[in-house]
Amino acid sequence: MEILNLVAGIVCAAITAWFTPFGKFQVAKRRARDDYRRKLINDSRAYISSLLKSEEPETLFLDDHQYLALRPYLDAVSREQIEGNQTKIQSENKVMHGIMKSQRLLELSKEIDRLEITWKLV
Repeated sequence: MEILNLVAGIVCAAITAWFTPFGKFQVAKRRARDDYRRKLINDSRAYISSLLKSEEPETLFLDDHQYLALRPYLDAVSREQIEGNQTKIQSENKVMHGIMKSQRLLELSKEIDRLEITWKLV
């Protein structure tokens, strides 16, 4: 009976030793992914805030690295509303410029909120 307990203990220890590094790797991988996502969300919010304060033309933020990092995660409909029709944007007058910029950034802000909830970072 003692030999059976000893063999069972050795088998359990071997299984634990085999799977523990895999489990730690998965936890570290998930933590790194969540850290990246949190940083992306926080940087994007700071970026939107800086854009609202700046006089930068609205189409310039579409080529910025911060927007391009976030773009693959955006919903297709929202991405279309944010990016819109480039020829229409370029033909709008100065008064509409500020309104359109704010609407685009508001939509982007909503998408960031949606991503934060979807990724369970709240």
